[in-house]
Amino acid sequence: MAIFRVTHDDGVAVITMDLPGEPVNKLSAAGKAEFTEVFAALAEDSTVKAMVFLSGKPDTFIAGADIEEFTKVTSREEAEALSRGGQAMLDDIANLAKPVVRRQDPIGTPGGPARTVARGRRLPAAPSPDRTPGGPRHDSDRQIRPRPEGLSPGIG
Repeated sequence: MAIFRVTHDDGVAVITMDLPGEPVNKLSAAGKAEFTEVFAALAEDSTVKAMVFLSGKPDTFIAGADIEEFTKVTSREEAEALSRGGQAMLDDIANLAKPVVRRQDPIGTPGGPARTVARGRRLPAAPSPDRTPGGPRHDSDRQIRPRPEGLSPGIG
């Protein structure tokens, strides 16, 4: 099942993340692999001049890492590799020659939205009358690096 859907509009690739059968988007190993594949293909596509990254979920962008995968980690080395894999995703986006923006969800959830696009470009979403804006909890203009002791919250 595809997690990412890509459409094209006049040189702009619109990437929508929508994890099937789940109330929120979360990054699993399969999701990270698909994420990397999608962004690598778009980076090589000469018809794509810019990218917009959206959520298919109504209330959050990305809740963070799939914490169920943490239960399978049996060593410090595995934990570090999991964390570094999440950071590599951000590095890949930060190093793209094409601009990437994402729609800023008015709810500031830990981990995901504040780090989704390493370059910190956001498009504000229209406020919803039934939700209270919280804003991002992290400075979105800095890139979070893996901690030597293991996991970076929300990234894995």
